[in-house]
Amino acid sequence: MIRKILVILFFNVNPFCFSQEYSVEILGISVAEIKQTLSSDSVIYRIETDGLVDLFYPLENTYYSIFDPKDYGIIKFSKEIDEKDLKTKRSAIKDSLNFFKYSSSETVKLNTDTKNIFTLLSMVQNLSYLEVDTRWFDFEHETQTGRARFLWADTSNVWNGIDSIICDHYRLDIEIMENSDQNFKETDIFMKNIIKEEVTREFWVSKEEPKRIIQSVIKNKNYPLPFFIKIKSK
Repeated sequence: MIRKILVILFFNVNPFCFSQEYSVEILGISVAEIKQTLSSDSVIYRIETDGLVDLFYPLENTYYSIFDPKDYGIIKFSKEIDEKDLKTKRSAIKDSLNFFKYSSSETVKLNTDTKNIFTLLSMVQNLSYLEVDTRWFDFEHETQTGRARFLWADTSNVWNGIDSIICDHYRLDIEIMENSDQNFKETDIFMKNIIKEEVTREFWVSKEEPKRIIQSVIKNKNYPLPFFIKIKSK
């Protein structure tokens, strides 16, 4: 129900937005689907397993972020998690003193332009590589704080199933402060793994407007098989 309400509110408040679907693949086999809905000041990601993976690890998670369109600083975050080993809801909102207050009572002090993983991905789809390359940004991840940056690697062509798209190729680095508290001992599989030090995160973003993530590759050096996230052609 909350997921439906979020989507309805999103489209009513943000008439100028676009959505894009992605296939998550391992060895060319689809294991999940992602839908991104992005506007000028908010973004929704919905992840759902499919195929054989859905039989032994069903997952249907939704993540919603509202951000300041001037600097992509997080204002509000919520998630609804429905996966095999965890079913939970969590939200947080930033107050006038820049305290990010979670519904479960945890609080963390942020800078005005602190970003999370979802607002970073929104930012890289709107700004040029000259505006983001090598710059460190303050970062928050479920009460953990640190910094993150995009490193521009090259310009390359990526096949989207219909055409070859010219893209900016980035690596996303995330560093969590050593003294940063992890107040949530139990979290979903995506939020738990995406910030790990051993994970490499690569993104290919189209240079042509509207800029979109065309492809992503997520690798964990402790596992042999990377995740390929590919845009679905419409």
